[in-house]
Amino acid sequence: MKKLLHYIPALIWMAIIWGFSAQPSLRISDTNWADFIVRKTAHFVEYFILFHLYIYTLQKTTHISKSKILLFSLIFAIIYAITDEFHQLSVVGREGRVRDVVIDSFGALSGWLLARR
Repeated sequence: MKKLLHYIPALIWMAIIWGFSAQPSLRISDTNWADFIVRKTAHFVEYFILFHLYIYTLQKTTHISKSKILLFSLIFAIIYAITDEFHQLSVVGREGRVRDVVIDSFGALSGWLLARR
């Protein structure tokens, strides 16, 4: 039971991402370029954080090597990015975009590069 508690931060963060994805419109600014930059930066940061939360969960709940934890965390983050974009296909006013999966993946990959050091 105690191990299950270590899943809570990642699950909460995943729910937050899912909740934002369920919003019909997330316009941040009246300026198109500023809105684009803020939203894509948010994608990057969301998945950078999610990657690190997966690391935390796996470190606390498994006995696998650090390199496998980093690899699995990266894979899980990318899979979640893909499922989140599929989710957005069912939200009125939203679209699932490969570009967003790439940005999300770069956020997770940046976390992986930082964690390797």
